[in-house]
Amino acid sequence: MSKKNIEKAFIKYVKEYQDINGVQPVIFNGPPSPLEFLQKCVHPNRPALIKGSIDHWPAKTLWTDDYLRDKMKDQEVTVAVTPNGRADAVTINPRTGKEYFVMPHEEQMKFDTFLSHLHQDQITTTTTKKPVYYISLQNGSLPLEYSQLEQDIDPEISWCSQALGTSPDAVNFWFGNAESVTSLHSDPYENCYAVIRGQKTFILFPPTEYMCLHGNLGIPPFFLL
Repeated sequence: MSKKNIEKAFIKYVKEYQDINGVQPVIFNGPPSPLEFLQKCVHPNRPALIKGSIDHWPAKTLWTDDYLRDKMKDQEVTVAVTPNGRADAVTINPRTGKEYFVMPHEEQMKFDTFLSHLHQDQITTTTTKKPVYYISLQNGSLPLEYSQLEQDIDPEISWCSQALGTSPDAVNFWFGNAESVTSLHSDPYENCYAVIRGQKTFILFPPTEYMCLHGNLGIPPFFLL
Protein backbone atom coordinates (compact mmCIF):
# COMPACT_ATOMS: atom_id res chain seq x y z
CA MET A 1 0.00 0.00 0.00
CA SER A 2 1.34 3.41 -0.93
CA LYS A 3 2.08 6.09 1.63
CA LYS A 4 -0.76 8.20 0.24
CA ASN A 5 -3.27 5.35 0.67
CA ILE A 6 -2.00 4.68 4.20
CA GLU A 7 -2.58 8.33 5.08
CA LYS A 8 -6.11 8.22 3.64
CA ALA A 9 -6.91 5.07 5.61
CA PHE A 10 -5.59 6.60 8.79
CA ILE A 11 -7.58 9.82 8.32
CA LYS A 12 -10.72 7.73 7.75
CA TYR A 13 -10.00 5.84 10.96
CA VAL A 14 -9.57 9.10 12.92
CA LYS A 15 -12.86 10.51 11.59
CA GLU A 16 -14.75 7.30 12.35
CA TYR A 17 -13.37 7.32 15.90
CA GLN A 18 -14.56 10.91 16.34
CA ASP A 19 -18.01 10.07 14.95
CA ILE A 20 -18.41 7.11 17.30
CA ASN A 21 -16.96 8.62 20.46
CA GLY A 22 -17.64 12.33 20.00
CA VAL A 23 -15.30 15.11 20.98
CA GLN A 24 -16.77 16.11 24.36
CA PRO A 25 -15.74 14.74 27.76
CA VAL A 26 -18.18 12.82 29.92
CA ILE A 27 -19.78 15.22 32.42
CA PHE A 28 -21.00 14.11 35.84
CA ASN A 29 -22.98 16.43 38.09
CA GLY A 30 -21.72 14.87 41.27
CA PRO A 31 -19.52 11.85 42.03
CA PRO A 32 -20.27 8.85 39.79
CA SER A 33 -20.51 5.32 41.11
CA PRO A 34 -17.38 3.19 40.58
CA LEU A 35 -19.25 1.09 37.99
CA GLU A 36 -20.53 4.14 36.12
CA PHE A 37 -17.05 5.68 36.03
CA LEU A 38 -15.56 2.39 34.87
CA GLN A 39 -18.09 1.91 32.06
CA LYS A 40 -18.28 5.48 30.77
CA CYS A 41 -14.69 6.64 31.22
CA VAL A 42 -12.08 4.03 32.04
CA HIS A 43 -13.03 1.30 29.56
CA PRO A 44 -13.62 3.62 26.55
CA ASN A 45 -10.62 5.75 27.61
CA ARG A 46 -12.60 9.00 27.68
CA PRO A 47 -11.87 12.09 29.80
CA ALA A 48 -14.45 13.20 32.34
CA LEU A 49 -15.45 16.38 34.14
CA ILE A 50 -16.88 15.63 37.59
CA LYS A 51 -18.63 18.62 39.17
CA GLY A 52 -19.10 19.00 42.90
CA SER A 53 -17.16 15.89 43.83
CA ILE A 54 -14.76 17.69 46.19
CA ASP A 55 -17.09 20.34 47.61
CA HIS A 56 -16.91 18.59 50.98
CA TRP A 57 -13.14 18.97 51.19
CA PRO A 58 -12.11 21.52 53.86
CA ALA A 59 -9.47 22.75 51.40
CA LYS A 60 -12.19 24.27 49.19
CA THR A 61 -12.85 26.96 51.79
CA LEU A 62 -9.70 26.92 53.89
CA TRP A 63 -6.95 27.27 51.30
CA THR A 64 -6.58 31.03 51.19
CA ASP A 65 -3.11 32.56 50.98
CA ASP A 66 -3.23 33.48 54.67
CA TYR A 67 -4.22 29.95 55.68
CA LEU A 68 -1.51 28.36 53.54
CA ARG A 69 1.09 30.73 54.93
CA ASP A 70 0.06 29.88 58.49
CA LYS A 71 0.07 26.11 57.92
CA MET A 72 3.28 26.00 55.92
CA LYS A 73 5.13 28.55 58.10
CA ASP A 74 8.86 28.27 57.28
CA GLN A 75 8.56 25.04 55.28
CA GLU A 76 10.90 25.02 52.29
CA VAL A 77 9.41 23.72 49.04
CA THR A 78 10.66 22.89 45.56
CA VAL A 79 9.73 25.49 42.96
CA ALA A 80 10.26 25.39 39.19
CA VAL A 81 11.67 28.70 37.95
CA THR A 82 11.50 29.24 34.20
CA PRO A 83 11.59 32.19 31.79
CA ASN A 84 8.27 31.30 30.11
CA GLY A 85 6.28 29.16 32.54
CA ARG A 86 7.05 25.87 30.79
CA ALA A 87 8.59 23.26 33.04
CA ASP A 88 9.34 19.93 31.28
CA ALA A 89 9.41 21.16 27.70
CA VAL A 90 10.99 20.98 24.29
CA THR A 91 13.26 24.00 23.83
CA ILE A 92 15.12 25.20 20.75
CA ASN A 93 18.76 26.14 21.19
CA PRO A 94 18.97 29.64 19.61
CA ARG A 95 22.56 29.05 18.51
CA THR A 96 22.19 25.64 16.89
CA GLY A 97 18.47 25.55 16.08
CA LYS A 98 18.27 22.03 17.56
CA GLU A 99 15.43 20.89 19.84
CA TYR A 100 16.11 19.59 23.33
CA PHE A 101 13.85 18.20 26.04
CA VAL A 102 14.78 20.13 29.18
CA MET A 103 13.82 19.93 32.83
CA PRO A 104 13.05 23.15 34.70
CA HIS A 105 15.49 24.92 36.96
CA GLU A 106 14.37 24.19 40.51
CA GLU A 107 14.96 26.23 43.64
CA GLN A 108 14.32 25.57 47.30
CA MET A 109 12.52 28.44 48.99
CA LYS A 110 10.12 29.11 51.81
CA PHE A 111 6.46 28.80 50.83
CA ASP A 112 5.84 32.41 51.81
CA THR A 113 8.62 33.51 49.44
CA PHE A 114 7.00 31.52 46.65
CA LEU A 115 3.66 33.26 47.22
CA SER A 116 5.38 36.64 47.06
CA HIS A 117 6.95 35.72 43.72
CA LEU A 118 3.67 34.30 42.43
CA HIS A 119 1.67 37.45 43.04
CA GLN A 120 4.19 40.04 41.97
CA ASP A 121 3.73 41.85 38.67
CA GLN A 122 5.08 39.69 35.85
CA ILE A 123 6.19 42.54 33.59
CA THR A 124 8.88 44.88 34.90
CA THR A 125 9.45 46.81 31.69
CA THR A 126 8.28 46.51 28.11
CA THR A 127 11.29 44.38 27.28
CA THR A 128 12.09 42.54 30.51
CA LYS A 129 9.98 39.80 32.00
CA LYS A 130 10.39 38.28 35.44
CA PRO A 131 10.79 34.51 35.85
CA VAL A 132 7.70 32.37 36.29
CA TYR A 133 7.43 30.43 39.55
CA TYR A 134 5.48 27.18 39.53
CA ILE A 135 5.10 24.46 42.16
CA SER A 136 4.88 21.32 40.04
CA LEU A 137 6.98 18.71 41.83
CA GLN A 138 5.71 15.20 41.11
CA ASN A 139 6.09 11.70 42.54
CA GLY A 140 4.05 12.33 45.70
CA SER A 141 4.85 15.93 46.55
CA LEU A 142 1.82 16.37 48.86
CA PRO A 143 3.00 14.03 51.64
CA LEU A 144 6.64 14.87 50.91
CA GLU A 145 6.60 18.67 51.16
CA TYR A 146 3.00 19.61 52.11
CA SER A 147 2.09 17.13 54.84
CA GLN A 148 0.64 20.03 56.86
CA LEU A 149 -2.16 20.25 54.27
CA GLU A 150 -3.04 16.56 53.91
CA GLN A 151 -5.78 16.75 56.54
CA ASP A 152 -7.71 19.21 54.35
CA ILE A 153 -8.44 16.71 51.57
CA ASP A 154 -9.59 13.11 51.32
CA PRO A 155 -6.70 10.63 51.29
CA GLU A 156 -8.04 9.30 47.99
CA ILE A 157 -11.04 9.56 45.67
CA SER A 158 -12.92 6.43 46.69
CA TRP A 159 -15.07 5.86 43.60
CA CYS A 160 -12.04 6.29 41.35
CA SER A 161 -9.87 3.91 43.40
CA GLN A 162 -12.65 1.30 43.37
CA ALA A 163 -13.10 1.59 39.61
CA LEU A 164 -9.37 1.27 38.94
CA GLY A 165 -8.87 -1.39 41.59
CA THR A 166 -5.99 0.45 43.27
CA SER A 167 -5.14 3.44 45.40
CA PRO A 168 -3.27 6.35 43.78
CA ASP A 169 0.45 5.87 43.23
CA ALA A 170 1.10 9.54 44.01
CA VAL A 171 -0.76 12.62 45.21
CA ASN A 172 0.77 15.92 44.13
CA PHE A 173 0.30 19.55 45.14
CA TRP A 174 0.60 22.04 42.27
CA PHE A 175 0.31 25.79 42.53
CA GLY A 176 0.83 28.39 39.82
CA ASN A 177 -0.78 31.27 37.99
CA ALA A 178 -1.86 32.04 34.42
CA GLU A 179 1.80 32.06 33.33
CA SER A 180 2.27 28.39 34.29
CA VAL A 181 1.96 26.01 31.34
CA THR A 182 2.23 22.24 31.14
CA SER A 183 3.50 21.24 27.71
CA LEU A 184 1.90 18.62 25.48
CA HIS A 185 2.77 15.19 26.83
CA SER A 186 1.56 11.67 27.52
CA ASP A 187 1.17 10.08 30.96
CA PRO A 188 1.30 6.26 31.23
CA TYR A 189 -1.38 6.20 33.94
CA GLU A 190 -4.82 7.58 34.82
CA ASN A 191 -5.00 11.08 36.33
CA CYS A 192 -7.53 12.78 38.59
CA TYR A 193 -6.98 16.53 38.76
CA ALA A 194 -8.78 18.35 41.60
CA VAL A 195 -9.03 22.13 41.19
CA ILE A 196 -9.13 23.78 44.62
CA ARG A 197 -8.71 27.42 43.53
CA GLY A 198 -8.89 29.22 40.22
CA GLN A 199 -9.17 27.22 37.03
CA LYS A 200 -7.12 24.92 34.83
CA THR A 201 -7.48 24.63 31.07
CA PHE A 202 -6.82 21.25 29.46
CA ILE A 203 -6.37 20.53 25.75
CA LEU A 204 -6.82 16.78 25.20
CA PHE A 205 -6.20 14.68 22.12
CA PRO A 206 -7.47 11.10 21.74
CA PRO A 207 -4.93 8.34 21.04
CA THR A 208 -6.07 8.20 17.41
CA GLU A 209 -4.54 11.66 16.82
CA TYR A 210 -1.05 10.37 17.55
CA MET A 211 0.19 10.21 13.97
CA CYS A 212 -1.36 13.58 13.11
CA LEU A 213 0.48 15.26 15.96
CA HIS A 214 3.72 13.40 15.37
CA GLY A 215 3.79 14.10 11.65
CA ASN A 216 2.58 17.69 11.59
CA LEU A 217 4.14 19.07 14.74
CA GLY A 218 7.36 17.08 14.84
CA ILE A 219 6.80 16.20 18.50
CA PRO A 220 8.62 13.08 19.72
CA PRO A 221 6.41 10.15 20.78
CA PHE A 222 7.10 10.53 24.49
CA PHE A 223 5.73 14.07 24.33
CA LEU A 224 2.24 13.34 23.13
CA LEU A 225 -1.14 13.34 24.83
